[in-house]
Amino acid sequence: MKTATILSALLATTFAVMLSSCNKQIEEKTSSIVLSSETATVPAAGGEFTLPLSVVNPVEGGVLTAESAQEWITVTCESVDSICFSVSANGETVPREGTVSINYTGIKEPAVLSITQEAGNGSGHEQSIDIQVKDISQTSFTADIVPSDNDMLYIITIVTMDFITGRGYEDDDQALFEYEMSYYGMISQATGTPMAELIEKDAHKGPEMDYPLTGLYPETEYLLYAYGVDTENLELMTDIARCPVTTDSPEIQDIKFGITSDDDVESECSALWNTLRNLYITDGYDIDRILKEICYSGESSKRFELIPNSDYYALAFAVDEEALISSTPTYVKIRTTDVLPSDNEITIHIDNITSRSALVSSTTTNDDTYAFLVMEAGKLAGLNDSQILEYLTTNYNLFKVNGDYAENVTGLDPDTEYIAAAFGFVSQTVTTQLYKKTFRTLSE
Repeated sequence: MKTATILSALLATTFAVMLSSCNKQIEEKTSSIVLSSETATVPAAGGEFTLPLSVVNPVEGGVLTAESAQEWITVTCESVDSICFSVSANGETVPREGTVSINYTGIKEPAVLSITQEAGNGSGHEQSIDIQVKDISQTSFTADIVPSDNDMLYIITIVTMDFITGRGYEDDDQALFEYEMSYYGMISQATGTPMAELIEKDAHKGPEMDYPLTGLYPETEYLLYAYGVDTENLELMTDIARCPVTTDSPEIQDIKFGITSDDDVESECSALWNTLRNLYITDGYDIDRILKEICYSGESSKRFELIPNSDYYALAFAVDEEALISSTPTYVKIRTTDVLPSDNEITIHIDNITSRSALVSSTTTNDDTYAFLVMEAGKLAGLNDSQILEYLTTNYNLFKVNGDYAENVTGLDPDTEYIAAAFGFVSQTVTTQLYKKTFRTLSE
């Protein structure tokens, strides 16, 4: 009996173990999705967003998918770690709500992300542009310019705030946009290039980070603005993003030149120098070249050709290492007198004549300034010397020299008569008689 009892107990225990083992084999593991957050609030401007997530009990070969029924929400990437989605700008004055459904292989109910987008300003534009400025100096700053749609073309412009207020564009996007289009229309008419092509050439696409704005005036208020544009229909696609910026003031040095100063003259001097400085930079000068070739150090003198019987100011001011005004400008007032006749006598020589060139030179009796030119004789046919002088001084920006001069004139036409002419010319005033000599190029 004892033996039988032990055997029965052993059989019962073995059966229980087997039953337990079978129950474990048929138990199923269920996959599920855990979102880092089940809600998201996004700005009216829209943008790109990422939601971290995880999959519990993933299965081999499992796939995660996501979609939204709202057109203003677009899923852009999907993985078992996160999803990415973009949201268009809200052009309405009320918030809007939408969802993203996230599914995974084998689960019965998808996870749902609820999205609330803040109200827009009612412009009706779905796209937008954000501008952030930084690194402001006396003559430059940088900006991060980010559109809500990376495929949208947009224009970046900077003007002085005086321009905006002077034309009444402070709060009128449509008027400012029409001004921009009129500019492109003018260029199109002048060049024959379609407006759409001109705009596309200037347009940007995608974010512009650390975008440089240079060649600005110190202590000046500017407006940096950007707008999306439909080049096919020439329509505004966004509100015009506006960002006012004031450049830094120069550090003024306590340097005087011993001449009394005047506020109006100081202001005009500052504006003129800033303009000239920027023109030199536009022409390819760097700051070192401006300092070496345009500026002076120590005592100096310079001769200027001025208009007779006119008032002028001679100004002096210090500049810093960036060629920016760094002292109070000072001045002296000057009035010019009549231009006096010159006793300079000019002799013209013609040598080495070919079908396309000639060596034209002149010798003088003093170093007084005179005009010198070569042109087809036919343009002066029938004119006497007085009429020739009037024609040349009225219609040409004349080249002027001092002392003896020689030039190998090229680009001439074969078998054509030319005239070399010279006459004293100072401050738009003729100071000598006309000296001239004709010659004919060789035939080819």
